[in-house]
Amino acid sequence: NPDIISKYIFEIEIPQNADNQLKTIVINQQQNLETITFFPERSQAFIITEKERSIDLNSTIKTEGKNEIAVTLLQPVKSGEKLKLVIVGRNPMYGGIYQFGVTVYPEGNNPQPLYLGNARFAFDLRGGRY
Repeated sequence: NPDIISKYIFEIEIPQNADNQLKTIVINQQQNLETITFFPERSQAFIITEKERSIDLNSTIKTEGKNEIAVTLLQPVKSGEKLKLVIVGRNPMYGGIYQFGVTVYPEGNNPQPLYLGNARFAFDLRGGRY
């Protein structure tokens, strides 16, 4: 099936000693053989404590020369909490390692970004989107 839709899950733990609350997460697909299609309207966010609690968000795609999804949380994540972010996308047609840069922005008027590093997804089958 050439249209396999998957959930890409990112978990971000906010340190106990963090000065600011987490407000926005930007996930940027780094250049690869194929651009993954994101479905921002299907994104979900959860705060994980003893159980998962859903939180509201706004999610948009930026495509000016890059493929990234920006997720703004309507309820910021506090220090000591863990965020589970679910991004929905169409798996690539071609197998390989696909990397995504993850940058977070705290709450506030002039938030300074913090680059957390790369998330890597491996797609094994060529031509299958499985």
